[in-house]
Amino acid sequence: MFASKCAFCHGFDGQGTVAAPPVWGPQSYNIGAGMARVTVAAAFIKSNIPRGWGRSVSDDDPYDVAAYINTQPRPDFPGKAFDWPKGRRPQMHRISG
Repeated sequence: MFASKCAFCHGFDGQGTVAAPPVWGPQSYNIGAGMARVTVAAAFIKSNIPRGWGRSVSDDDPYDVAAYINTQPRPDFPGKAFDWPKGRRPQMHRISG
């Protein structure tokens, strides 16, 4: 899916072109960005597919592309060691599962 629909603008290596930004690699969003979450990336992808291609993708395709691009290397989140300065998550931060 990425190769057939996204690579033309984002580059086959995901490093971006003059038409679209990189989706992985050193100049892409970091691991702490909202786009590093598959659901966020999928929603963004679905709403930003070029109009001509939007009709040629299923509702699942943006999730597949988001999962693929988010498994590629990207910058780390600087300062993540200080994200929870007391060493554990705050009480209001719930993790489901």
